[in-house]
Amino acid sequence: PMHIQAMSFAPLHAMLKEMAARKIEVDLITGSVLSHTPDMLREQLLQLKGAMERGRTTFVFAADYLRESILDVANGMYTQTGGMHMVRVSVGSTSEMWAVDPAFKCVFVDFPDSRQLVPDGSQMFLAAFYDRFERRILCPKRELMEAAARKLYAVFDR
Repeated sequence: PMHIQAMSFAPLHAMLKEMAARKIEVDLITGSVLSHTPDMLREQLLQLKGAMERGRTTFVFAADYLRESILDVANGMYTQTGGMHMVRVSVGSTSEMWAVDPAFKCVFVDFPDSRQLVPDGSQMFLAAFYDRFERRILCPKRELMEAAARKLYAVFDR
């Protein structure tokens, strides 16, 4: 998995535009840094499940509350059952085994200003969670943004 800290949406837009131009399909899952509901979590987990099964690159925006459900996904703890790759995902108070295509890539995106809205108690958990990820920082300066977008795109063009 990858964690992108973006100083603005502009570099991400440039990268997503480049991916679209090259016919690379991605899924986008958006959450809220201010609040979330059980229905929102369930919907986002279903979106993630579909992306995992299809082997899609998935960008997750402002949905840190998903982290508790997908720890094994973040750790890459896949098992093989009957020729299929499976991973444990927590859904509410239970856990389920979901199929995952080996081509699946998960990218968590956050904006540093939104970090201030996360309750203090979860900061240590967030740091430990994101230590499992390849980390990239994108900044808004045009020349740096375009270079960073090209480098980041190269990661997905393998």
